[in-house]
Amino acid sequence: MKIPNQIVIVTKEYVQIQTKLNLYIAKYGCKAVDSYLDSIPLRMTKVDGKHLGAYIIGKICQEYGITRYDLFESSGRQDNLAEARLFICVLAERYVKLQKTEMSKMFNKSRHFAKRLLHDFNLLDENHVGDKKILARFHRLDALIKAYIDFKPNNIKP
Repeated sequence: MKIPNQIVIVTKEYVQIQTKLNLYIAKYGCKAVDSYLDSIPLRMTKVDGKHLGAYIIGKICQEYGITRYDLFESSGRQDNLAEARLFICVLAERYVKLQKTEMSKMFNKSRHFAKRLLHDFNLLDENHVGDKKILARFHRLDALIKAYIDFKPNNIKP
């Protein structure tokens, strides 16, 4: 992570940040705040100056109609949540190059969670009737992310 040499911050802003952090710790506890901080690596990841991690999370939440809280903090096992978590792990490994343990920490799961999901994804078969819908959704998300990475605005001159 790049840390700027000089950080210019007004005392009022610092007090607001510190107060908000203290309120989060008081409301949710240290463990929840710690797990939130563990999930930051994907969200803060940049590729070619683009916030790719946040884009992946946003597109998956939009596709499945779920919130970020449901995706990372909820212990639900509905099909849409399980599929969304599967796609997060596959896309994070493919584009962001996150390690399996880092992905598992994002979801507050055991260290083998991401490994199991990636293995399950590799078992999906294009010819199987039940897997066609899942793989079609994945290919659509994958195409959106590739387009986001490859997009170059016209006004940038080399």
